[in-house]
Amino acid sequence: MLLARCCSALPLLLALFVAACFQTQEAPEAEESASTEERSATAEVTYRAAAPEVAERNLLRVALTPDCRVRVEGTQASIAEVRTAVKQHVLNEGYDPRRAESASAAVVAIAPAPSEAGCAQARSDAVGEVQAAYREIWDQEVRKRGFVGYEDYVEQLASGAPNEVRRAIPDQIYVLSASADGGAKK
Repeated sequence: MLLARCCSALPLLLALFVAACFQTQEAPEAEESASTEERSATAEVTYRAAAPEVAERNLLRVALTPDCRVRVEGTQASIAEVRTAVKQHVLNEGYDPRRAESASAAVVAIAPAPSEAGCAQARSDAVGEVQAAYREIWDQEVRKRGFVGYEDYVEQLASGAPNEVRRAIPDQIYVLSASADGGAKK
């Protein structure tokens, strides 16, 4: 009898577990101190089932094909071209209507290959290039403010001080599950 009750609750427990895995954290309030993520020199990556709902122009899609090739917005690209595409998308500031309205609105979604087994390295490379693009963007921004580089800026932040660069240019990077379609409109 006890075994039957446990087995009947198993689907519910599994659903709760899956929901918890894909739950995203809400943005901290402005008056809260800087989070560990903001003080890190590494761009953060969120793993989820589908791209967040954003305006079409604010979403940059990076996808892996079944043969582990990279596509940016449907066009085949090299791994190195991913970094350039991310920087152009994030730093657009509304000039090109096909790219992000602003750095704070820019979102990058990385969709894995349908059969991800053989593409783990390609996915890792794509994620690394997106993270590198954000690091270069932040580095460029803090140099305008007189710092040696982004890591120097982070080290000089007073304990609990907000990271204004990360607030102005948040790293909204999402790695989607293999079943995700790679994009959503708002």
